[in-house]
Amino acid sequence: PFHVIQSFWSEPDIAGDVLVKAQNDTFNKTSILQPFVAAMNNCWIPVENMGKGIRNGSITAENAGEQTEAMNRAMNSNGI
Repeated sequence: PFHVIQSFWSEPDIAGDVLVKAQNDTFNKTSILQPFVAAMNNCWIPVENMGKGIRNGSITAENAGEQTEAMNRAMNSNGI
């Protein structure tokens, strides 16, 4: 739960760690949530479709290579 995560970050050993502070400062000052970057759909939609195909059995050991190449093409295109 969220309260456990909050208490973890407020632990003195964690909160006082220089690396943790630098990482959190970077996240807080420069990061952009990926859902707000439209181009990320070029990644997430093909990945989601690949996952669905694995779950529903349409992607098999026999066609996984071909499907992975198709996913890669979709992820590196300007359109889905």
